Amino acid sequence: LDTLSLEATAPQPQHLDVQRELEMILLPYQATLTPQDQRSITLIGNDTLSMMTLDPALLRQIIHNLLKNSLEAIGSQGTIIVRSEQLDRTLHIHVEDDGPGIDAATLPSIFAPGTTTKPGKNRGLGLSITASLAEQMRGKLSCLSQPGKTVFTLSLPA
Repeated sequence: LDTLSLEATAPQPQHLDVQRELEMILLPYQATLTPQDQRSITLIGNDTLSMMTLDPALLRQIIHNLLKNSLEAIGSQGTIIVRSEQLDRTLHIHVEDDGPGIDAATLPSIFAPGTTTKPGKNRGLGLSITASLAEQMRGKLSCLSQPGKTVFTLSLPA
């Protein structure tokens, strides 16, 4: 996230196998987990996804930030599930974790700059930037949360 900015750059769409791209994004995260680790990161495959024209760099940045946030939320133990589906003409990529959740008072402003659920010197820009990247792809980022379950959904035109 340190290298991301709010400046819009023209997306560079390419014809992608979305499921394969998600596998490649998750691979380095999964490789850091050991058999003794009490955390898991799972990709629920969707072989019915068609090839899509998307900017792979923007997609990677968005998913990396959502995974980073989920890993911070679950701490030393928990589960992260990444799932994709195509409904009508929209691709949905869900990043779900079983961390503590986002409190109801914070949820409505979760994508606003400066909003954070983390203590310390966090500036609360990550999700704001991530939502901006989704918009650059003509998509939308949304969030549903309750104690023990948070799901961020990236919705993109297929």
